[in-house]
Amino acid sequence: MKSRVRFYIPLAVFVAWMGWLAFLALTQTNKEIVSRSQAIKARAAVVVELTPEQIKEGSPVTVQQIVWGDLAGIEVDKSIRIENLKKAKLASGKDLTKPTKVLLLVTTTGEAGKYELAIAPRSPNLGPPPKDSKTLEYAWESNPPIYTWSPEIEKQAVALKPS
Repeated sequence: MKSRVRFYIPLAVFVAWMGWLAFLALTQTNKEIVSRSQAIKARAAVVVELTPEQIKEGSPVTVQQIVWGDLAGIEVDKSIRIENLKKAKLASGKDLTKPTKVLLLVTTTGEAGKYELAIAPRSPNLGPPPKDSKTLEYAWESNPPIYTWSPEIEKQAVALKPS
């Protein structure tokens, strides 16, 4: 009798724990998280209304809000051209299908009036960049992330403002 109790009590706890984990896995959503290392590299965080055509063509975008930063030439209601906008991908992994407000972490290209999306620096733990292999490439080098604007993304962006 005692051995059965010692078996069934831990079994019940284990089943309850697995049920709880399954519940959490099914009900929680994947949240977008603004990259801290990308924000460190950026000189400004701006909100723009972006259409799928603008991403495909790399068209100029109109700044609607400046969250932080003060790059010369970036002002509210002014159009700017982002050099690597064609390569950008939503951080959520979804495709942009309709006009959407997004957060862009922007830096300069070195030339006056030219901007690009900040690319997070390569982690030292990854070692030197591979020369021959495309499979070990750092994903953000070719596709810098952009973030769908929401109150949660706004909180993260404000918290990542450089001092």
